[in-house]
Amino acid sequence: MNEKGVIRDISASTPGSVHDLEHFRQSGAAQRIPEKVTAGGDAGYQGLHKELPHHSVFFPHKARRNHPLTEDEKLANRELSSVRIVVENTLAELKHFKALADPFRHAVGTYDDVVRAVVAVVNPRIARRVAAASAL
Repeated sequence: MNEKGVIRDISASTPGSVHDLEHFRQSGAAQRIPEKVTAGGDAGYQGLHKELPHHSVFFPHKARRNHPLTEDEKLANRELSSVRIVVENTLAELKHFKALADPFRHAVGTYDDVVRAVVAVVNPRIARRVAAASAL
């Protein structure tokens, strides 16, 4: 996804429950991200910098037992959340479609095609919204 919220790449789905970072590893997405692109994620991507050693990587600081966040870490997390809201809004756009919001009750082999179809509808909406906002 780019900084405007337009989805650039979709990896194949993974059956069952798979951790975000493990899914990233299995998808081969690291090889498709150019080095000049900054990569980031939510707290589930702690350790992403090990997968992308030549990239600029960001993710929120996590408080640990007996180690609460410092004021600087809290400030950095707030700034990061203002960037991450674009991602969250795009995910919310995807969830407007029942096929992605509700349990998928169709042939598992069709799931990736359904996701691609929804993205094909959502991406132009996002692009129009971004264009309209920049015209103001």
